Amino acid sequence: FAETLRWVPECPSGREIDAYDACTEMIAVLDPMRRVLGQVRVHEGSAPYMMEREFAPILGSSMLPFKGSDTAELTRFGVHPDARSQVVQTGHGAFDLFTLLLKGAYQWSLRHGVRTLFAVTDRRVSRLLQLRGFPFEAMAEPKLMPDGVTAVAIRMDWARFEEHNREQRPKLLAWFGQGTHH
Repeated sequence: FAETLRWVPECPSGREIDAYDACTEMIAVLDPMRRVLGQVRVHEGSAPYMMEREFAPILGSSMLPFKGSDTAELTRFGVHPDARSQVVQTGHGAFDLFTLLLKGAYQWSLRHGVRTLFAVTDRRVSRLLQLRGFPFEAMAEPKLMPDGVTAVAIRMDWARFEEHNREQRPKLLAWFGQGTHH
């Protein structure tokens, strides 16, 4: 986020830490040498979300009407550019690291009773998620950011994900339902 997107300033230590890290959990994909290939930060609904503060202009007059103990926000979602073509082979098919991170978010959500996810992402990523079976819905009109990215606030209900993929992608849903991988 600092080096590639330049959404946050670079830190001499190389660690991107902000005030939200105190009340979040990280889900990561590591290589055999324990280097991070991808990550997503999960923020429970009890504390303010980034989209309420830093990304408020993207929401415009929209609110987070269902924010609560059964909601979470995904932030710092990304896969290292060198790892974007890597896949994980499973008994249910081959899945990229981006999808593996979403499986981690699903498993985390199940353990914490979270049914709805919120995020702010590039509009292209939102479309890609929908094509891959993740029924994220736009919460407001996309906004052009100063860095040239068209960002959109999105929401997804895991029940809709399960219903959609029960018919459309049963192998994906079966794999998501399996326990976490280390």
